[in-house]
Amino acid sequence: LFSILQNIYEYRFKNIISLFIGIIAIYIQFKLSSETLSKEFFLNLVLLLIFIKFSEAKNKNDYFFFNFTTIFLSVSSLIYGQDFLSSVNSIFLMLLSIIHLYSLNQQKIIKLNLRYLGKYLFIGIIILSFIALIYFAFPRYEVKIKLFETAKNNLGIPDQIELGSFSEISNVDEKVFIFNTLEKNRDEPLYFRVKVFDIMNNKRSWVSTPEEVFNINYKNSYKINKINNPTKNSTRLIIYPNEKNWLPILKSFYYDNSFVNNNIFNETAETIKKTTKKTPYIIKYSNFKVEFDNKILNFYTKLPEAFSQKLINWSFNLRNNSSNNIDYLDQLMKHFANGEYFYSLSPEIDNSNNYEKFFFDTKTGYCEYYSGMFAILARLQGIPTRLVSGYMGGAYNELGNFYTFKQSDAHTWVESYIEGKGWVRFDPTQVIPQINIISFNNVSSNNTKSDGIEKNNLFLKPSMIKLYYDYFDYIWTNKFQDYNQESREEFLENSFQNIKFNSVYILIIIAILILIKPFQILIRKKIFFSILFNKIRAKKNILNKSLTHQELFMKLSDFEKMNFAEVFDLYEKKSFAKNYITNYRIFFQINYKILKFFFNIG
Repeated sequence: LFSILQNIYEYRFKNIISLFIGIIAIYIQFKLSSETLSKEFFLNLVLLLIFIKFSEAKNKNDYFFFNFTTIFLSVSSLIYGQDFLSSVNSIFLMLLSIIHLYSLNQQKIIKLNLRYLGKYLFIGIIILSFIALIYFAFPRYEVKIKLFETAKNNLGIPDQIELGSFSEISNVDEKVFIFNTLEKNRDEPLYFRVKVFDIMNNKRSWVSTPEEVFNINYKNSYKINKINNPTKNSTRLIIYPNEKNWLPILKSFYYDNSFVNNNIFNETAETIKKTTKKTPYIIKYSNFKVEFDNKILNFYTKLPEAFSQKLINWSFNLRNNSSNNIDYLDQLMKHFANGEYFYSLSPEIDNSNNYEKFFFDTKTGYCEYYSGMFAILARLQGIPTRLVSGYMGGAYNELGNFYTFKQSDAHTWVESYIEGKGWVRFDPTQVIPQINIISFNNVSSNNTKSDGIEKNNLFLKPSMIKLYYDYFDYIWTNKFQDYNQESREEFLENSFQNIKFNSVYILIIIAILILIKPFQILIRKKIFFSILFNKIRAKKNILNKSLTHQELFMKLSDFEKMNFAEVFDLYEKKSFAKNYITNYRIFFQINYKILKFFFNIG
């Protein structure tokens, strides 16, 4: 808008105003990029500056500079584009810039008719072919320099769980990953695991024990029995850039990728490198079982000696009224469902992690309040329990049969070890009565959000447009975003080593070259006059090539003059009449007559 207004109005100190606006734009873009110097940041910066340059355009050279820079920006964005919309934008901008450049090179104003439109499209197709070659042949490297830690940089699953850990991420609408579900119309919500918190420190914060510690202290205390189940199909998961190593994973699944470390013990996964771009993965079902002995199970019952006697007594009273461990845990779930507890995203935050105050007094909190309290009460009775943090719920897309998980789907639940059943999930937030939900995100509403199509909806409502956009973006990512450095090297290796594969490419190039000329003839409506004149000279043995078309016409027989009078008449009109346009009917009719004469047909 600023650039357009700058072009319309003339006023003093225009360049100074542009400079001032440019500095403000750079600052805003820096903040929007989370104060991170990335490839995307510099591309967006070029975009901002080129618009400001457009506002100062006064002559043809300025417009040349503007268009060439826009093409550079479009090519860069297309090669590195992360989603469907940015790729469509890049192609559209590029074609417009090419058309504009072609128009600038004309000596006179040209009309945008079918002939010129075809020429523009032809040029665009040729350039897009080179871009495709660049995309498949050239590597793409990520550049990210993080200058400052910001709230957005720290989004994700926290490294430790304490009261208030999720306060900064509960209302964030940023996409985290997309999951292509194996089944439709699920009744139960999806629980994606990210981190397991198995020990509470002296500050009452739940933290994760490093895998190396387990391997050193409990190497012989657990056994993993993995049984692959061939009846289950693999599926795909697309994760958005988060600058972290963790990956979300469903229980009993694993990542089929050499760059991913699957932690079967905790049923979590991590990448070797941080996720800096939108990346598709394949996950597979694996029916494995982990056996634990008493030594490691006792580890999951440890608590710091800092809880009030009131809480301990309450726990023992409930245990005395329970028949076994599973009954005790079920009684805990019923207690949180008794109507006294409330779910809220903005409860009173106590920096001292005072769980007793929450349990007996305020009775208001969100996921980490309930899961942390549940784990404490379970461990007080010697029941092995751990916290699991990840994402639950997701928005379902019926078109593509996939779920989109956002930052607001972040959630924490509990797993308790039951003899004969293994780790059993308990989610106390899901039993809070609906009437007691003060404010909620995706996970606290007892119902997963759906991006489904409303029945009998015949109009393109905003929800429908979003549904279709998410679907096309998902398809685009699955088809093109998976093309990385490894895929590029495999593509080039196969191309140069497989002769048959190369032959196909050669045939395609030859076919394009063969079709270029007919395409140009068709667009320009070129008549084969030269073919006709050369054929007449050859047939009449005329060696003099300087004869005019009238003189050649006189060399024809009376029958030939009658047959080709229309052709010679058209030649004069096209040669000497200004702005004479041939329609396609005459174009095909005349050329057909000339070619018949050339090949001695009829």
